[in-house]
Amino acid sequence: MLMPPQPTSTEMSSSMSQSPSTTSTSRLTPSSTTNSIRSLDYTPTETLGLIHLRLLHHWTVSTSMHICKCPKTLWIWQEAFPQMGFQYPFVLHALLGLAALHIAYQSPSERKQRWLDGMYHHGEALAGFQKQISNVTADNSEALFTWSICNVLYIFAMSNPLQDAVDGVPSISTLSRNDKVLGAEWIPMIRGMNAVLEPTHNYIRFGRMKFIMSLGNWDEIDPGQDSCGSEDDYFCRVRDTWKDSNSSEVYEKALHILRKCRLYSLQFQNMDPKMRDDWGYNKEWAGPLIFIHFASDSYFLLLKERQPPALVLFSLFGALLHGVDSYWFLRGWGKAIVEVIADVLGGYWKQWLSWPLQVAQN
Repeated sequence: MLMPPQPTSTEMSSSMSQSPSTTSTSRLTPSSTTNSIRSLDYTPTETLGLIHLRLLHHWTVSTSMHICKCPKTLWIWQEAFPQMGFQYPFVLHALLGLAALHIAYQSPSERKQRWLDGMYHHGEALAGFQKQISNVTADNSEALFTWSICNVLYIFAMSNPLQDAVDGVPSISTLSRNDKVLGAEWIPMIRGMNAVLEPTHNYIRFGRMKFIMSLGNWDEIDPGQDSCGSEDDYFCRVRDTWKDSNSSEVYEKALHILRKCRLYSLQFQNMDPKMRDDWGYNKEWAGPLIFIHFASDSYFLLLKERQPPALVLFSLFGALLHGVDSYWFLRGWGKAIVEVIADVLGGYWKQWLSWPLQVAQN
């Protein structure tokens, strides 16, 4: 059931002051109708409070539009996801949780209460997801996929490195700041989406979610032919960090993907506005995150081991992520990644971090 934390006294008094009086209600509702409903022994199946309505409204008119800035696919976030949530409550909880965090981001005076709302709805969403994931079918695959996307955004928003802890709100993680920034939580979540997608991938790919699954011209991008300029030179220079490494092939493949990610993201800066609006595929914030999806398990093991070449490569990812810093849930992440890596590696490796550090300061 949709039972949120108890509303604050302000919210309760507001809802009471806006409620029609008993007398006015009786004039508007014939007693015969009331009696007939009572005779049916009618009991509402859900309890929907004003805060739920506010969060759902905020999702529709604000949060969804700040996540998806592509007119052609906005309807999926704005309409299809809530409709799915009415069938699968764990999806609705995921949307409400994100909306609550978005309000907390926008309105410092409400931060604590909305933060608590976000944590509550995420907990409910997670519980519902865990029940459904044990039996993935064509019917629930879209809902599971939607929850997986929302969960990644939630973790980014909740663990935002720029935000101070909320007074009186317990931390959701026992990890150190460096571990959180370098992906101990969110990298497995992004890569774990494959487990959700694999059983019913074709069903989702050819359904209404195809536009937010497609990467457009990703397969056509060739860094060897399309790359030029000083930025790509910075990327290629990092090869010096693994020239004597037994893992050079792993690093080389990771670099290839990063160079593709840069080109994929770059095209939107130079694209005609109308073509940009009509793109209809993932763009902007999806560009850097493609790296997390396509890089190998071997690379992420080296990153977890804090191998210097793996960290240098990840600083390039951080620089790309900083390029989409205007998205509220990604604010500060790119800069934090680059700065943490510079701190972990120390002075010797700064020569390969000069470009990411320069980007992160802009």
